[in-house]
Amino acid sequence: MAVRWYCSLPLSASQVVRLLAERNIDVSARTVLNGVQTFGPPFAAALRTHRRRVGRKWMVDEVFCFRGKRKLYLYRAVDEHGQVIDVLLRDKRNRASAEAFFRQALARTDVTTKAVITDHHQPYMKAVATVVPLARHVRTGLHRRRRRAHSARYAEGANLMHLGLVACSISFGTNCSALLFCPGV
Repeated sequence: MAVRWYCSLPLSASQVVRLLAERNIDVSARTVLNGVQTFGPPFAAALRTHRRRVGRKWMVDEVFCFRGKRKLYLYRAVDEHGQVIDVLLRDKRNRASAEAFFRQALARTDVTTKAVITDHHQPYMKAVATVVPLARHVRTGLHRRRRRAHSARYAEGANLMHLGLVACSISFGTNCSALLFCPGV
């Protein structure tokens, strides 16, 4: 019950402890977090089998997070339904990382995308042209969102880019813990 609440609702471990205390169940926040680490991945895998088919319109972005003092880049793709397609954590923000991300996403989904929406990060142009040559590449200027809000095409793209994409503002101890956390962000 605690793992389900923690993973499916926007609750902290201490809030889950308080909910359990109302039901006369005495646990610590550490116990809740250990349960999430133990049962969270199988729980997520079971849920993934019941999710809808991956859409053919992908919104791709990267955010940075830290491992200690080292900056890492988390590449994420979300389809038009808001479903996370894939996640990749890399040391560098370059064309090779973008291409590796697209190859991994295509291999894991077995879906050929017909449109890829990205921001103005330059390596995306060549990566999309190389890895997904038949897909239409739409570049949105998220920094220009207010200025072009009157245009439905730009407003739709900018809103879709933020659908499910959240910046990691915490620091991780290992790459493994970052990858366990970030697909659910």
